[in-house]
Amino acid sequence: MKKTIIIILIALAFTVCDTGENNTSNPVVNPGDTPDNPIARIENRQLTTANWATLLNEIEADGKYVDLDLSACTRGNQTSGGGLWNDGSFNPDPSLPTIEKGKSKIVSLILPEDATSIPDGTYYPPTDLGGERYGINFRFFSNLKSIKGTNITTIGRNAFNNLGTHSTGAGQGVLANIDFPNVTKISGDAFNGCYSLISANIPKVETIEMQAFIHTRLQSLYIPDVTYIGVQVFGQNIPSEITLGKIAPWIDYLNSRVGTAARTVTVRVPQGATGYGEIPNIYIGGDRTKNWGNSFRGMGWNPSKANAFMGDGTARYDAEGYGDTSYINTNLTLLIEYTP
Repeated sequence: MKKTIIIILIALAFTVCDTGENNTSNPVVNPGDTPDNPIARIENRQLTTANWATLLNEIEADGKYVDLDLSACTRGNQTSGGGLWNDGSFNPDPSLPTIEKGKSKIVSLILPEDATSIPDGTYYPPTDLGGERYGINFRFFSNLKSIKGTNITTIGRNAFNNLGTHSTGAGQGVLANIDFPNVTKISGDAFNGCYSLISANIPKVETIEMQAFIHTRLQSLYIPDVTYIGVQVFGQNIPSEITLGKIAPWIDYLNSRVGTAARTVTVRVPQGATGYGEIPNIYIGGDRTKNWGNSFRGMGWNPSKANAFMGDGTARYDAEGYGDTSYINTNLTLLIEYTP
Protein backbone atom coordinates (compact mmCIF):
# COMPACT_ATOMS: atom_id res chain seq x y z
CA MET A 1 0.00 0.00 0.00
CA LYS A 2 2.81 2.41 0.95
CA LYS A 3 4.59 1.67 -2.33
CA THR A 4 1.44 2.48 -4.26
CA ILE A 5 1.07 5.86 -2.50
CA ILE A 6 4.72 6.72 -3.16
CA ILE A 7 4.36 5.91 -6.84
CA ILE A 8 1.26 8.13 -7.15
CA LEU A 9 3.02 11.03 -5.41
CA ILE A 10 6.02 10.74 -7.71
CA ALA A 11 3.72 10.76 -10.79
CA LEU A 12 1.96 13.88 -9.53
CA ALA A 13 5.28 15.59 -8.98
CA PHE A 14 6.33 14.93 -12.57
CA THR A 15 2.95 16.22 -13.81
CA VAL A 16 3.41 19.47 -11.87
CA CYS A 17 6.92 19.89 -13.24
CA ASP A 18 5.75 19.27 -16.80
CA THR A 19 2.95 21.80 -16.43
CA GLY A 20 5.40 24.41 -15.18
CA GLU A 21 7.73 23.85 -18.11
CA ASN A 22 4.86 24.18 -20.58
CA ASN A 23 3.74 27.47 -19.01
CA THR A 24 7.19 28.98 -19.47
CA SER A 25 7.17 28.03 -23.16
CA ASN A 26 3.69 29.56 -23.72
CA PRO A 27 3.77 33.08 -22.29
CA VAL A 28 0.49 34.78 -21.41
CA VAL A 29 -0.92 37.00 -24.18
CA ASN A 30 -2.55 40.05 -22.65
CA PRO A 31 -5.33 42.15 -24.24
CA GLY A 32 -3.85 44.45 -26.83
CA ASP A 33 -0.70 42.42 -27.39
CA THR A 34 -1.81 41.24 -30.84
CA PRO A 35 -4.05 42.62 -33.61
CA ASP A 36 -6.45 39.72 -33.00
CA ASN A 37 -7.11 40.85 -29.43
CA PRO A 38 -7.27 44.68 -29.43
CA ILE A 39 -8.45 46.79 -26.52
CA ALA A 40 -11.19 49.40 -26.81
CA ARG A 41 -10.15 53.02 -26.73
CA ILE A 42 -12.83 55.71 -26.78
CA GLU A 43 -11.81 59.32 -27.31
CA ASN A 44 -13.65 62.58 -26.71
CA ARG A 45 -11.41 65.47 -27.67
CA GLN A 46 -11.18 68.24 -30.21
CA LEU A 47 -9.17 66.78 -33.08
CA THR A 48 -6.84 69.65 -33.80
CA THR A 49 -3.63 68.74 -35.60
CA ALA A 50 -1.76 68.90 -32.29
CA ASN A 51 -4.31 66.70 -30.50
CA TRP A 52 -4.31 64.15 -33.32
CA ALA A 53 -0.51 63.93 -33.09
CA THR A 54 -0.73 63.58 -29.31
CA LEU A 55 -3.28 60.79 -29.59
CA LEU A 56 -1.13 58.82 -32.06
CA ASN A 57 1.92 59.23 -29.83
CA GLU A 58 -0.08 58.01 -26.82
CA ILE A 59 -1.15 54.89 -28.71
CA GLU A 60 2.44 54.27 -29.78
CA ALA A 61 3.73 54.71 -26.24
CA ASP A 62 1.11 52.34 -24.79
CA GLY A 63 2.21 49.70 -27.30
CA LYS A 64 -1.26 48.11 -27.45
CA TYR A 65 -3.40 47.31 -30.47
CA VAL A 66 -6.68 49.21 -30.24
CA ASP A 67 -10.22 49.47 -31.53
CA LEU A 68 -10.31 53.26 -31.75
CA ASP A 69 -13.64 55.06 -31.39
CA LEU A 70 -13.46 58.75 -32.36
CA SER A 71 -17.23 59.19 -32.80
CA ALA A 72 -17.52 61.82 -30.06
CA CYS A 73 -14.51 63.87 -31.20
CA THR A 74 -15.13 67.37 -32.51
CA ARG A 75 -13.66 69.54 -35.26
CA GLY A 76 -10.54 71.60 -34.89
CA ASN A 77 -10.04 74.96 -36.54
CA GLN A 78 -7.41 73.80 -39.05
CA THR A 79 -7.76 73.63 -42.83
CA SER A 80 -4.75 71.39 -43.47
CA GLY A 81 -2.58 68.88 -41.64
CA GLY A 82 -3.87 65.98 -39.61
CA GLY A 83 -7.05 65.63 -37.58
CA LEU A 84 -10.61 66.81 -38.18
CA TRP A 85 -10.72 70.06 -40.13
CA ASN A 86 -13.22 72.84 -39.58
CA ASP A 87 -15.08 71.86 -42.76
CA GLY A 88 -15.61 68.29 -41.58
CA SER A 89 -12.72 66.69 -43.50
CA PHE A 90 -10.90 63.92 -41.63
CA ASN A 91 -7.25 63.64 -42.66
CA PRO A 92 -4.97 61.16 -40.86
CA ASP A 93 -1.97 62.83 -42.58
CA PRO A 94 0.58 60.19 -43.66
CA SER A 95 3.49 62.36 -42.51
CA LEU A 96 2.21 62.91 -38.97
CA PRO A 97 3.67 62.65 -36.43
CA THR A 98 6.79 60.68 -37.41
CA ILE A 99 6.09 58.25 -40.22
CA GLU A 100 3.85 55.48 -38.87
CA LYS A 101 3.77 56.13 -35.09
CA GLY A 102 0.56 54.82 -33.52
CA LYS A 103 -1.19 54.13 -36.81
CA SER A 104 0.00 50.54 -37.13
CA LYS A 105 -1.63 49.79 -33.73
CA ILE A 106 -5.16 50.72 -34.88
CA VAL A 107 -7.19 47.60 -35.75
CA SER A 108 -10.61 49.20 -36.23
CA LEU A 109 -11.57 52.84 -36.52
CA ILE A 110 -14.84 54.70 -36.01
CA LEU A 111 -14.56 58.21 -37.45
CA PRO A 112 -16.04 61.25 -35.69
CA GLU A 113 -19.73 61.85 -36.29
CA ASP A 114 -18.65 65.41 -37.13
CA ALA A 115 -16.60 64.07 -40.06
CA THR A 116 -18.28 64.44 -43.46
CA SER A 117 -15.45 63.71 -45.90
CA ILE A 118 -12.04 62.16 -46.42
CA PRO A 119 -9.99 64.46 -48.69
CA ASP A 120 -7.92 63.50 -51.73
CA GLY A 121 -4.39 62.37 -51.11
CA THR A 122 -1.73 65.03 -51.64
CA TYR A 123 -1.32 65.82 -55.35
CA TYR A 124 2.16 65.53 -56.85
CA PRO A 125 2.54 67.00 -60.37
CA PRO A 126 4.41 65.19 -63.17
CA THR A 127 8.21 65.18 -63.06
CA ASP A 128 11.01 63.80 -65.22
CA LEU A 129 10.77 60.63 -63.13
CA GLY A 130 7.07 59.98 -63.70
CA GLY A 131 3.55 61.26 -64.18
CA GLU A 132 1.18 62.82 -61.74
CA ARG A 133 0.26 60.93 -58.61
CA TYR A 134 -1.56 61.26 -55.31
CA GLY A 135 -0.46 60.47 -51.79
CA ILE A 136 -2.32 57.91 -49.66
CA ASN A 137 -3.99 59.45 -46.63
CA PHE A 138 -4.33 56.15 -44.73
CA ARG A 139 -0.80 55.02 -45.45
CA PHE A 140 0.82 53.16 -42.51
CA PHE A 141 -2.51 51.90 -41.10
CA SER A 142 -1.11 48.45 -41.78
CA ASN A 143 -3.32 46.56 -39.28
CA LEU A 144 -6.58 48.41 -39.96
CA LYS A 145 -9.21 45.73 -40.63
CA SER A 146 -12.38 47.85 -40.55
CA ILE A 147 -13.45 51.48 -40.70
CA LYS A 148 -16.79 53.20 -40.18
CA GLY A 149 -17.80 56.75 -40.99
CA THR A 150 -21.48 57.32 -40.27
CA ASN A 151 -21.72 60.80 -41.81
CA ILE A 152 -19.00 60.60 -44.45
CA THR A 153 -20.43 61.65 -47.84
CA THR A 154 -17.22 61.87 -49.93
CA ILE A 155 -14.16 59.61 -49.97
CA GLY A 156 -11.23 61.25 -51.72
CA ARG A 157 -8.84 59.99 -54.33
CA ASN A 158 -6.31 57.36 -53.22
CA ALA A 159 -7.61 57.50 -49.63
CA PHE A 160 -7.01 53.80 -48.87
CA ASN A 161 -4.99 52.81 -51.93
CA ASN A 162 -2.88 49.67 -51.45
CA LEU A 163 -4.18 49.04 -47.92
CA GLY A 164 -4.28 45.33 -48.56
CA THR A 165 -2.12 42.25 -48.77
CA HIS A 166 -1.76 40.36 -52.04
CA SER A 167 -0.53 36.80 -52.46
CA THR A 168 2.56 38.12 -54.23
CA GLY A 169 3.48 40.22 -51.21
CA ALA A 170 2.30 43.57 -52.55
CA GLY A 171 0.41 45.92 -50.26
CA GLN A 172 0.78 47.10 -46.71
CA GLY A 173 -2.48 46.36 -44.92
CA VAL A 174 -5.39 44.09 -44.15
CA LEU A 175 -8.47 46.28 -44.67
CA ALA A 176 -11.44 43.90 -44.98
CA ASN A 177 -14.60 45.86 -44.11
CA ILE A 178 -15.80 49.40 -44.80
CA ASP A 179 -19.01 50.95 -43.50
CA PHE A 180 -19.99 54.31 -44.99
CA PRO A 181 -23.81 54.28 -44.94
CA ASN A 182 -24.19 57.86 -46.23
CA VAL A 183 -21.35 58.17 -48.73
CA THR A 184 -22.48 59.49 -52.14
CA LYS A 185 -19.12 59.82 -53.92
CA ILE A 186 -16.11 57.50 -53.98
CA SER A 187 -13.22 59.05 -55.88
CA GLY A 188 -10.68 57.41 -58.17
CA ASP A 189 -8.39 54.70 -56.74
CA ALA A 190 -9.95 55.13 -53.28
CA PHE A 191 -9.72 51.40 -52.50
CA ASN A 192 -7.40 50.32 -55.33
CA GLY A 193 -5.19 47.48 -54.10
CA CYS A 194 -7.24 46.67 -51.00
CA TYR A 195 -6.82 42.97 -51.78
CA SER A 196 -8.40 41.90 -48.47
CA LEU A 197 -11.57 43.98 -48.87
CA ILE A 198 -14.57 41.64 -48.82
CA SER A 199 -17.40 43.78 -47.41
CA ALA A 200 -18.55 47.30 -48.34
CA ASN A 201 -21.65 48.99 -46.92
CA ILE A 202 -22.19 51.95 -49.28
CA PRO A 203 -25.96 51.87 -50.01
CA LYS A 204 -26.32 55.56 -50.93
CA VAL A 205 -23.34 55.94 -53.26
CA GLU A 206 -24.17 57.74 -56.52
CA THR A 207 -20.74 58.17 -58.15
CA ILE A 208 -17.91 55.63 -58.22
CA GLU A 209 -14.87 56.93 -60.08
CA MET A 210 -12.04 55.27 -61.98
CA GLN A 211 -10.48 52.14 -60.44
CA ALA A 212 -12.09 52.78 -57.07
CA PHE A 213 -12.45 49.07 -56.29
CA ILE A 214 -9.94 47.46 -58.63
CA HIS A 215 -7.89 44.67 -56.99
CA THR A 216 -10.37 43.95 -54.19
CA ARG A 217 -12.24 40.76 -53.26
CA LEU A 218 -15.80 42.06 -52.96
CA GLN A 219 -18.30 39.26 -53.55
CA SER A 220 -21.52 41.28 -53.46
CA LEU A 221 -22.42 44.94 -53.60
CA TYR A 222 -25.66 46.79 -52.87
CA ILE A 223 -25.60 50.18 -54.66
CA PRO A 224 -29.20 50.99 -55.72
CA ASP A 225 -28.58 54.76 -55.96
CA VAL A 226 -25.53 54.64 -58.23
CA THR A 227 -25.79 56.71 -61.42
CA TYR A 228 -22.18 56.55 -62.68
CA ILE A 229 -19.49 53.85 -62.66
CA GLY A 230 -16.09 54.91 -64.00
CA VAL A 231 -13.28 53.29 -65.97
CA GLN A 232 -12.08 49.96 -64.54
CA VAL A 233 -13.92 50.41 -61.27
CA PHE A 234 -13.78 46.64 -60.74
CA GLY A 235 -11.39 45.37 -63.40
CA GLN A 236 -10.80 41.63 -63.08
CA ASN A 237 -12.26 41.49 -59.57
CA ILE A 238 -15.87 42.38 -60.29
CA PRO A 239 -18.30 41.14 -57.56
CA SER A 240 -20.44 38.11 -58.39
CA GLU A 241 -23.64 39.85 -57.28
CA ILE A 242 -24.51 43.54 -57.67
CA THR A 243 -27.83 45.20 -56.84
CA LEU A 244 -28.53 48.37 -58.84
CA GLY A 245 -31.49 50.79 -59.00
CA LYS A 246 -34.51 51.64 -61.11
CA ILE A 247 -32.51 53.53 -63.76
CA ALA A 248 -29.48 51.94 -65.42
CA PRO A 249 -26.29 53.83 -64.50
CA TRP A 250 -23.85 55.24 -67.02
CA ILE A 251 -20.72 53.12 -67.22
CA ASP A 252 -17.33 53.97 -68.69
CA TYR A 253 -15.41 51.43 -70.76
CA LEU A 254 -13.51 48.47 -69.26
CA ASN A 255 -15.72 48.28 -66.17
CA SER A 256 -14.91 44.57 -66.47
CA ARG A 257 -11.42 44.27 -67.88
CA VAL A 258 -10.85 42.22 -71.00
CA GLY A 259 -8.98 39.06 -70.08
CA THR A 260 -10.88 38.36 -66.89
CA ALA A 261 -11.18 34.61 -66.29
CA ALA A 262 -14.56 33.15 -67.28
CA ARG A 263 -17.18 33.91 -64.65
CA THR A 264 -20.80 34.90 -64.12
CA VAL A 265 -22.07 38.12 -62.60
CA THR A 266 -25.67 38.64 -61.55
CA VAL A 267 -27.09 42.17 -61.62
CA ARG A 268 -30.35 42.54 -59.72
CA VAL A 269 -32.73 45.45 -60.29
CA PRO A 270 -36.19 46.32 -58.91
CA GLN A 271 -39.44 45.72 -60.78
CA GLY A 272 -40.06 48.47 -63.32
CA ALA A 273 -36.36 49.28 -63.81
CA THR A 274 -35.47 51.00 -67.09
CA GLY A 275 -32.43 51.20 -69.34
CA TYR A 276 -31.18 47.65 -68.77
CA GLY A 277 -32.89 46.14 -71.79
CA GLU A 278 -35.14 43.13 -71.56
CA ILE A 279 -35.40 41.75 -68.03
CA PRO A 280 -34.57 39.04 -67.17
CA ASN A 281 -31.80 38.68 -69.71
CA ILE A 282 -28.45 37.05 -70.17
CA TYR A 283 -25.41 38.40 -72.03
CA ILE A 284 -22.83 35.80 -72.88
CA GLY A 285 -20.00 34.97 -75.25
CA GLY A 286 -19.39 36.94 -78.43
CA ASP A 287 -22.58 39.04 -78.49
CA ARG A 288 -21.47 42.54 -79.49
CA THR A 289 -24.84 44.27 -79.54
CA LYS A 290 -24.75 47.88 -78.36
CA ASN A 291 -26.85 47.73 -75.21
CA TRP A 292 -26.48 48.26 -71.48
CA GLY A 293 -25.58 44.65 -70.78
CA ASN A 294 -22.58 44.79 -73.08
CA SER A 295 -21.62 48.23 -71.78
CA PHE A 296 -21.36 46.57 -68.36
CA ARG A 297 -19.23 43.84 -69.89
CA GLY A 298 -16.60 46.40 -70.83
CA MET A 299 -17.85 48.34 -73.85
CA GLY A 300 -19.11 51.29 -71.83
CA TRP A 301 -22.08 53.61 -72.25
CA ASN A 302 -21.79 57.23 -71.20
CA PRO A 303 -23.96 59.76 -73.12
CA SER A 304 -22.04 62.65 -71.55
CA LYS A 305 -18.99 61.50 -73.57
CA ALA A 306 -20.73 61.06 -76.92
CA ASN A 307 -18.19 61.23 -79.79
CA ALA A 308 -15.32 61.76 -77.32
CA PHE A 309 -12.08 59.79 -77.48
CA MET A 310 -11.68 56.86 -75.12
CA GLY A 311 -8.61 56.24 -73.03
CA ASP A 312 -6.46 54.73 -75.79
CA GLY A 313 -6.78 57.92 -77.86
CA THR A 314 -8.00 56.11 -80.97
CA ALA A 315 -11.41 54.59 -80.21
CA ARG A 316 -14.38 56.88 -79.60
CA TYR A 317 -17.71 56.75 -77.89
CA ASP A 318 -20.39 56.92 -80.60
CA ALA A 319 -23.18 59.50 -80.88
CA GLU A 320 -25.28 57.60 -78.33
CA GLY A 321 -22.41 57.28 -75.87
CA TYR A 322 -21.62 53.59 -76.51
CA GLY A 323 -17.96 52.62 -76.49
CA ASP A 324 -15.94 50.41 -78.80
CA THR A 325 -17.39 46.89 -79.07
CA SER A 326 -13.87 45.43 -79.05
CA TYR A 327 -13.75 46.23 -75.32
CA ILE A 328 -16.54 43.74 -74.56
CA ASN A 329 -15.32 41.02 -72.21
CA THR A 330 -16.63 37.85 -73.83
CA ASN A 331 -15.46 35.77 -70.84
CA LEU A 332 -18.03 37.46 -68.64
CA THR A 333 -21.56 36.07 -68.51
CA LEU A 334 -24.00 38.71 -67.26
CA LEU A 335 -27.39 37.86 -65.82
CA ILE A 336 -29.84 40.72 -65.31
CA GLU A 337 -32.86 39.84 -63.24
CA TYR A 338 -35.44 41.36 -60.92
CA THR A 339 -34.82 41.34 -57.19
CA PRO A 340 -36.98 38.83 -55.31
